[in-house]
Amino acid sequence: MKNKLIMMVAALAVATGMVTAGVMMSDASPSQSSGQFIVTSPIPAGTYNLVPVAASPSVSPSPSRTSTPSPTASPTVSSVVWSCVRSSITQNCPVSGTYDSSINGGGNQAAYVIQDAWNDNSSLESQVLSANSMSQWQVTAKLASGNKAVLSYPDSQDTITDTSDQPVLFSDFSALTTSYTSALPSSPGATDDYEAAYDIWLGEGDSNYSQELMIWTDNHGQRPAGNDTGKAWTGPDGTIYEIWANSGNTTVTLVRQANANSGNVNLLSLVNWLQANGYLTTNGINQVDYGFELCSTSGVSETFSVTAYSLDATCASGKAC
Repeated sequence: MKNKLIMMVAALAVATGMVTAGVMMSDASPSQSSGQFIVTSPIPAGTYNLVPVAASPSVSPSPSRTSTPSPTASPTVSSVVWSCVRSSITQNCPVSGTYDSSINGGGNQAAYVIQDAWNDNSSLESQVLSANSMSQWQVTAKLASGNKAVLSYPDSQDTITDTSDQPVLFSDFSALTTSYTSALPSSPGATDDYEAAYDIWLGEGDSNYSQELMIWTDNHGQRPAGNDTGKAWTGPDGTIYEIWANSGNTTVTLVRQANANSGNVNLLSLVNWLQANGYLTTNGINQVDYGFELCSTSGVSETFSVTAYSLDATCASGKAC
């Protein structure tokens, strides 16, 4: 996880080749991308689309959950010719390289769609990943009926670190936003258990990936780690998220009050608010991921899809984010 990058993922980046997932330690995490641009330093304030440089994706440990709301129905990706299809949970997309469309300096940044079967056991019977870009991919998975532990987190993974292998400071941005369009299975089984979510890894100084921030956008049967704090964050667009946290706030989870299969999140507004209200022990970002935490598909194959995804950054004056 090195060097700097913030990226915007565009639809339909085509690639061929092979990437092998890395094993994630307690201080490691996930990554992804397509059609983005790296911003190098120093540069004046302005809006940039960011793209990563080659690096291997990492596997992220995510907390296990249990029961809650129900998903919103949405069409899955159909009649698509996929440039990358992976039936092994140790293989990711693209087949080679990353989903970069342009490299503007820097090195070792990561932009992948990954299987991330970080807690694999016999309950994960199969998982097939198909992708064309960070903003067009799907996974068809079969997980045992009644399983409640998160076994995998197939996701778009964007690694964001500076050239000193440290997280990019919140203060280096004047804007940081993201958007998504995703779909959970339209006819869930009786014991289905999963959610669509951002998994954002934060750090400070040399302490990379030391705090996990999750944003659940569409939940079916899951319960966040820790406890409901009774507090809520309201985004600039009026969307309300309930805040859950575990002991020490090592994992902070925002759960959207109303499930949505598409939307946007003002990440800079969110982290600044969380920091001001004592939820964050960190001051920078290592990685931004979006995908699906999977526990159970009631013992049958079900498909989860992403049809749009973006990550946009504006650097603060005199900063290179």
